[in-house]
Amino acid sequence: MISMVQMHRWLCTTHVVHNCATDDGGATSIEYGLIAMVISISIFGMMNTIGSEVTELFVAVVDAFPK
Repeated sequence: MISMVQMHRWLCTTHVVHNCATDDGGATSIEYGLIAMVISISIFGMMNTIGSEVTELFVAVVDAFPK
C-alpha cells in the first residue's frame, strides 16, 4: 500500500514534470531573440547599401562648393 508521503512525492513529481513540459516561456524569449537578430541583420545590410550612396551624395555636395 502507498503511504501518504509517497503519494505526495509522486504528485509533486508529476506536477513538476507537467509544468516543465507545458512551459513555453523560454520559447517566447528565444523567438524574440531571433526576431531581434533578423531585424539587426536587416538594418546592418541596409546601412551597408545606403551608406555608400550617402557617402557619394556628401562627396558630390562637398565637390559642388567652390574651392
